[in-house]
Amino acid sequence: MSFFRRSTIVAANVAQYGSSPAVEYADIRAAERLACRNQTLLVGYLQGGLENDDLRSFGFEGGAVGNHAQLLYMSDRATVLPDSTTGMIAQTSFDDLLRGVPIPERNMRVFAIADRKIESFRKKVFSALRDGKYRPSDFMYMQEDRLEQKLKGRSGSYFTPGGIAVRARLSKP
Repeated sequence: MSFFRRSTIVAANVAQYGSSPAVEYADIRAAERLACRNQTLLVGYLQGGLENDDLRSFGFEGGAVGNHAQLLYMSDRATVLPDSTTGMIAQTSFDDLLRGVPIPERNMRVFAIADRKIESFRKKVFSALRDGKYRPSDFMYMQEDRLEQKLKGRSGSYFTPGGIAVRARLSKP
């Protein structure tokens, strides 16, 4: 798990936060800016490839964290939520997260990141995890592995509450 922790911290520190179309490893490494989607892909690349089915990406739209992609690492020993944008790792399950079960601070780790411009967002994510503010109505997608994320990550076919909200927003003239 220590390699997993390191790859999350590296991804949080590779570039400043911002929009980027990069999905290939070389493009992500060369990018000056990366958004949460790019950073979750980078963790997959650093973990040895995009087809690691222990590592799922999932996203939210609206609610406590707005539009945001995170990861969920599921193994026989633990379920952990790494946030490669904010440099945080929390021990929780997907079900507990969506049920709004607060995560005790002792079950979260916050690592140093270079991009201080996202500090307010980082605090928002931390408090949402700590206070159990995630909701099923904000859930947008979960992808089986990073390869599916790379190939279908911008799909308008998420039939979830968050996905419907994104499609509605994008279809407005």
